[in-house]
Order: sequence, then C-alpha cells, then structure tokens
Amino acid sequence: MSFYQLVFLGPDPDHVEQEIVDALQKNFVALGMAGADLLQVLHAGDESHLKGYNAAAAVWLAAKNYRPSGASGLQEKLLQKMMASACPVFPVVDSLDRFPDKVPPALEPVNGIARDKEGWLQKLTGGLLAQWGLTRVQRRIFISYRRSESTGVAGQLLHALMGRGYGVFLDTVSVEPGALFQEHLWDSMSDVDLVVFLASPEALTSTWVQQEIINAAGVGLGVVQVTWPGAVKTDLQLKEIIKDKKLDEGVAIPFHLALADFPNGATREAVLPENRLQELLTCIEDTRIESLGARRQRITGSILDEAGRRGFTAIQHPGGVVELMNPETTKLSYAFVLPGLPDAVALHDWELTYDGMEGRRETEISPLLIYNQIGLTARRRKHLGWLNSHCPLRAQSVEKLDGWFSSLS
Repeated sequence: MSFYQLVFLGPDPDHVEQEIVDALQKNFVALGMAGADLLQVLHAGDESHLKGYNAAAAVWLAAKNYRPSGASGLQEKLLQKMMASACPVFPVVDSLDRFPDKVPPALEPVNGIARDKEGWLQKLTGGLLAQWGLTRVQRRIFISYRRSESTGVAGQLLHALMGRGYGVFLDTVSVEPGALFQEHLWDSMSDVDLVVFLASPEALTSTWVQQEIINAAGVGLGVVQVTWPGAVKTDLQLKEIIKDKKLDEGVAIPFHLALADFPNGATREAVLPENRLQELLTCIEDTRIESLGARRQRITGSILDEAGRRGFTAIQHPGGVVELMNPETTKLSYAFVLPGLPDAVALHDWELTYDGMEGRRETEISPLLIYNQIGLTARRRKHLGWLNSHCPLRAQSVEKLDGWFSSLS
C-alpha cells in the first residue's frame, strides 16, 4: 500500500522525474521509513487511483514554452481539479525567465522552482515532504559557535541559509533587546530541526557552546559538526562531554574543513569559499531530514516502550502515527508524533489528518499530539495549556503520558 501520492504533470523535456523520485526515496530512508512501497507515482491518466485530490501533491515539469496537451486536455483538467481542491502543485522550470510563458495560466500566480538555482531539488523534495506532514514547511537551524573564532562563517551561513528559506537562530541577531538571553536560547533550540556546530579550536571552552551541545543531545537534535583544520582538541572534548553526561550522540555528521578553505588564515572574520559553502549547505539539508526522522523516532520509541511495558498493542504507521489499544478493555487511541513544538497550525493540521485517516477506527480515548518538552519556557508551557483548552486535539509532552496511558486501562 502506498501512503504518499505524487502526480507528475507537464512535458518533462529534460527527464527529471526519476531524479525527483530518487531524491524522495533517499529522504524516506533518512527519515527511518522504508520508502520502496510508500510512494505512488501517478500521471494524468491515473486519476482513478487518487485517494483524494487533497491527499496528494503534484509537480508540473515545464518546457521552455507552454503548449496545451492536446484535444483531451487531460493534464490541464487534472491540474484544475487538484488546484480547486487546494492540492499543492509545484511548478518546476529551467529558469524563472519568462515564467508565465512556460506554465499553464492556472500556475502563473504560483511560485516556481528554477532548476538553474542551487538547491532546487532539495527545495522541491522538502516542500513535498512538508505537504505530507513528514517535515515542516519552515526549516529551522540553530548555529552554535564561539564568537571570538568563527563569527565570519556563522554570519556567512546565516545569510546563505536565510537565502534558501530557512529560519536561522544566531545569537547576535535572533535575541530581541531586553529578552532573557538564556531562556530565549533554550526555547529557540527546542523548536529547531538541526544544530550546526562550528567546531573551531577553542569552541568547547565556551560554557554556552558546551550547554548548547548538551541540550541538543537532550532533545534528540541532529548535529552537523563543522570542524576547523587542526581542531583535534575540540573533537576529543566533545567525545568526553558525551561520555561524561551519558548523552546519546544521535545523528552527528562531520564536515571537515581544510587549511585550503581559509587561504588568508582561519581568523575570526574568515569565510568559506563558495564551493565549500555550497557543499556545507547540501550537507545541512540532508542531515536535517535525517535529524527530524531520528527525533520523531526517539519520541515514538518512548511511546512504544511504555505501551509494551503496559501490555498494550501498538502499531506504528508512516508519518508519525501510532495506534494504541489495550487488548483487555479494547480501548483504542492514536498518538501523533511531532518533532518540534506544537502550535495552533500543527494542532489544526493533525486534527484534519485524524479526521481524514483511511481505516481509522472510532476511539473512546481522545488522540494526542506528542512532543518533547525539554527547553520549554514557562511562557511557552502556559501558551500550550491555553491551546489545549481551546482546541479539539490536545498536545502532551512525551514525559507526561501516564494519565493518558492509564485512561486506556
């Protein structure tokens, strides 16, 4: 059974369909999912196989000049139906020059993805995964660094990531005047996808940097460790911290810099050459997907462990859905796993997902949206309490599920 449906429309003159499918399959694997039978690829003649227009996503692979697809107009008819049902359609073009001439009139107001831009494939697959609820629309990155050694690279990464549509936390620009610095720091970290650790020679002599790495491990965040040339001491210090604090290394990807990457010396203000910057950005996006999968699996594992301890039946479905049943009372409920912090949009989206689930059985116990509360500020907890009092679907931290499990008994 395929859970995610992708419709390819348009002429695809450069034959990039398979490249997109391969990239998605790679991301499924990175998310800890067996991708082979999860994705169903459809085309204009396969409309009868659609579970529903609002359950799929579509990509229009454009030519240099748009021409209607013949008398039957199958492509355009399906496009209109999908757009009328609020199904996202991603126009992919060779470049944004003369964009209206390359796509059907219905797609002219839609932001296109240009294949002549760096990271186009990651942008497209990230959008598709977000549409299916596997990642988030707003990609969030936390940069951990020592100001006295790596300010130049930190700022360079900030602007490059923001240019690719990321939300980036960098202490010098992300903390408002008058805000409690430490509180804001941990609150921000609890809702990012990935930490980029600039492992300069003396980075871990900073108490702040040490604590950021410890908190990242506590939440289950992935880390891209960008290691400066000759920073052997930093590697050893990091291993010692992980061992001493009994931390789970989780997803930790090294990205080693060489002396050649700093032709004028690895000074505080030095930046990376463009080719190495692009390689690092690719590494960050690939690791971000894997990190989200690991974080979701960490929460899911806690739910499954507790279910097993209580003798409950637990079925893990793709996309962060866990079905739980007490075989003695036959009471049933669902848990939706969120790798990040819940907000009104997330609660609403999961409520719609729950309402539209195929084969969903009626439950006596209300489902919950489960998240990890490490790093939450008192203000954020109060806000979540307010949301729970106003939304049909409630959010609960994975650390406080006893009452919910007991309700199934």
